[in-house]
Amino acid sequence: MSGGLLSIWRRDKFTANDIFLGENFIGVAGTWKENNILCSIVNLYAPCDVNRKKELWSSLIQLRLNCGGDVWCFGGDFNAVRSGRERKGVFTHWRDDDMQAFDGFIQEAFLVDLPLHGRKYTWYKSDGSCMSRLDRFLVSDGWLAAWSNTVQWGLEIAWSNTVQWGLERGVFDHCAVLLKNEEVNWGPKPFRVLDCWRNDVRYKAFVKSQWREIVVSGRAVFVLKEKLKNLKIKLRTWNKDTFGDLDRKISKARDNFNKMDLKSEVSNLQEEDVLQNEIRSLEVANETYYEPSAIKEAVTGFYEKHFEERSSNRLFLNDPAFKFLQEDEAASLILPFTEEEVKNAVWDCDGSKSPGPNIFDIQK
Repeated sequence: MSGGLLSIWRRDKFTANDIFLGENFIGVAGTWKENNILCSIVNLYAPCDVNRKKELWSSLIQLRLNCGGDVWCFGGDFNAVRSGRERKGVFTHWRDDDMQAFDGFIQEAFLVDLPLHGRKYTWYKSDGSCMSRLDRFLVSDGWLAAWSNTVQWGLEIAWSNTVQWGLERGVFDHCAVLLKNEEVNWGPKPFRVLDCWRNDVRYKAFVKSQWREIVVSGRAVFVLKEKLKNLKIKLRTWNKDTFGDLDRKISKARDNFNKMDLKSEVSNLQEEDVLQNEIRSLEVANETYYEPSAIKEAVTGFYEKHFEERSSNRLFLNDPAFKFLQEDEAASLILPFTEEEVKNAVWDCDGSKSPGPNIFDIQK
């Protein structure tokens, strides 16, 4: 992200043994648990200045030499391209030095630039007039060998399962890039409760009436599970009848946006194409706004209300009135939870929160 870097991983999949930092990168060395592979992953955000980029390339080459290991992956916004073919709508003759330096870094670091699938570019100017492939993953031969069907021996070439895909960019100017090894079946799509449902006066009455109509016999836990399962089906139908298929509408808007991106990669967009992606109105709480200033104010107001501080009682470091737990109070913190404490914790939860990805939101 602009102005900072964030690297996260699942502890059940990857164990971090060492973390190393630089001005423009975060590196993590550890073990990929699935196949017990030692690897190093570097997340970077290169500066725009050519000289600072060259310093970054040199430091990354030295980093790989000093840390050792054969399994490396560098990923992020490199703010550079390897050739003029990776840019469109941008003059490249004065960037020759920048391109040569970046290409030289890839060669000297013994990295492989995998082909990008799904699209040609990863950054787009808002009007579609300029685009470049700035974001990518660069991996070592050892990385490809670790995740491949065959292994490289001598002059034999290993065919790797590792590919990188340019994903839809949505409303951002950069596209996310996914480095993947194989197709993964994520299972059924989770059920979601939309906040707009609870804002509709018909929602609560519908849920109550349907809950009474669903009749299930058996143990209490089984009855609850089956009634929730049947209620999900009824809510999906109610959602389509009341709001239309929101998921389909959102998906269609994203598809249209993505089509414009792909069209702009091979030809210049016409004015009518650009206007298709223009925000001309915004509806908030059954009120429609048309003027840009009113739309901005409505969006700002929505998020200010959403994230407003609900309590004005705040404790500052310069406040001397600190409270301390007594010994018996501290000991109570490690006592087993009582049924009343669990009930109070659940009752105090925000109604829009959910204890899992495929469960109803908590309702008070």
